[in-house]
Amino acid sequence: MCLRRLSPDWWERFGCAPLVAETFVDPNLFQATCYKATNWTALGLTAGSGRHARDFYQKHGTPKTLWAKELCKDARRLLADPAALPSEQVQGVRPNAVRPSAASFATCSSLHEVFYRLPDPRAKSGRRYPQALLLSILALGMLSGCRDLKAIVTLGQHLTQGQLRALGGRKRPKTGCYEAPGYNAYYNLIRQMDARAFDAAITEWLNAREGILPRDLAIDGKVLRGTRDAKGFKLELIALVENKTQRLVGQDAAEVLSESDIDKQEGELTAARRLLRELPTLEGAIVTADALHTVGDIAHTIVQDKGGDYILAVKGNQPGLHKHVHDAFASSHPGAPTPLFGKAP
Repeated sequence: MCLRRLSPDWWERFGCAPLVAETFVDPNLFQATCYKATNWTALGLTAGSGRHARDFYQKHGTPKTLWAKELCKDARRLLADPAALPSEQVQGVRPNAVRPSAASFATCSSLHEVFYRLPDPRAKSGRRYPQALLLSILALGMLSGCRDLKAIVTLGQHLTQGQLRALGGRKRPKTGCYEAPGYNAYYNLIRQMDARAFDAAITEWLNAREGILPRDLAIDGKVLRGTRDAKGFKLELIALVENKTQRLVGQDAAEVLSESDIDKQEGELTAARRLLRELPTLEGAIVTADALHTVGDIAHTIVQDKGGDYILAVKGNQPGLHKHVHDAFASSHPGAPTPLFGKAP
């Protein structure tokens, strides 16, 4: 009766229908008679481990039998088929699921060393997790392509015990295991941290390991969700990344400025100008950016001050520049097709 209700109830609650149900049976205690009678399939024994703490398992030496049952016709074929799943199941797929980080012990240790030097702005009563641990996981998440704070928290919770130890974690006395921080720990630190000191530290770490900037770079700004402070401002990061690998080259945060009795946050363009000025060099690099950054001083900084090149978009929101570029193409290539300005490729 439960199995008959499972698919429609799941559809009503989550908008997708499961294909397979599974359960575990201890063969030392039960014979799994009811599962055999209802055509469940035994898939073999587990490894004999049990959850000891969050994402940490210990051997207990009592393997269990894994049983599974198809909830719809051809469930096994649908799972094995490389084609897209039917509409009833596609909603349950997590295309952006966070994968465990492959960062080595040495990489994690070097991140911890960089952030260990930064002063901790939190009160002593709010330091359950070391600041260096939280900042290191934030940096690791950003380097791994996490797009928001929730994804970074999830990545941190999937770190191994060795990675947490290298990042400066502390063991819980009750379990003897390194514990990954929860969402609130990051959120509270982000509201108080020195964003520019964080960016300087991670840029220093990257430059020390790369030596030179990659050739194909992109500059863009993103607002980190879940970081709204007491005044309603969110953390907006302007980053320079390598296009192919998404490796972070440099980063800065939009500052909150106080003018008289009014606080306001500076725009992406202002923070981008500061980020480019603070870079050591762009020699041999090509910087791409959207139309927001198509302004004279940005181009001047990239080419004349830092020695790089640029590819900047031109749209109709700058009619004078748009017409100038359009006429330049038309006069230099008479008879050629007119390029489409302001259109996405």
